Amino acid sequence: MKLATLALAALSLATCAQQSRLDDTQWTIAAVNGEPVRTALPVEIRFDRGRVTGTAGCNSFGGSYRVDGDRLNTSRIISTKMACAGPGMEVEHTLFAIIANPARIRLDGRTLTLANAQGSATFFGLR
Repeated sequence: MKLATLALAALSLATCAQQSRLDDTQWTIAAVNGEPVRTALPVEIRFDRGRVTGTAGCNSFGGSYRVDGDRLNTSRIISTKMACAGPGMEVEHTLFAIIANPARIRLDGRTLTLANAQGSATFFGLR
């Protein structure tokens, strides 16, 4: 029983550590599926106390998030619905597909990677 309690406590601490490492951070996109991103408008994502917000290449978005182990889970993601010319819409479509599904989190210094079956997005930390 003690071993199970200790294992559960360790898992909870690891989840809290990931959540707290994302809290109050802001990231700008560097690559989608390994390809550098160049869009007319910035692509950024911010995490703050269970809220995720950002700009996705054309539209702004927001919703809720939680971290379960090494997985980012979002819910209630909403966005504006403008259409934009150029690569912004393609980047946005891929980014929304990634964050709409549980994504594996990899934090390496000032680099954040979110990845799942829909693709991967790599960001550089702004704060």
